[in-house]
Amino acid sequence: MANFGCEGSGIIALDFWLIVKRGEQRPGWPVGHRFTPAVRVKAGEPDLAKNERAVRVEMNVPTAIFETPALHALINIESPQQLVSIDVAAAAEAVKQATGMDVEIRVVEPEGKSE
Repeated sequence: MANFGCEGSGIIALDFWLIVKRGEQRPGWPVGHRFTPAVRVKAGEPDLAKNERAVRVEMNVPTAIFETPALHALINIESPQQLVSIDVAAAAEAVKQATGMDVEIRVVEPEGKSE
């Protein structure tokens, strides 16, 4: 695999060439009907065919995109003996403090159950 950049200070810095290849004329087809165009990526400056054009791409991507938390909670309360109270605002704030993400927490009745 070719090296396209570097990583540091919470950023992945990418520097590469995107090569766009124009579709070729289909033999026996009317003018304008072409094969599907294509793209490829190269780390260094590319050698191009006559139907290709290169675009240099410099892109900074935060490393945080690889640190996406997967949060899932299931609280199952069967026939409670006392009233159950959940402070959803406090729960959402606790998750925000722990992860830095705004979250929405809702309490819903299970399917098929209603009061």
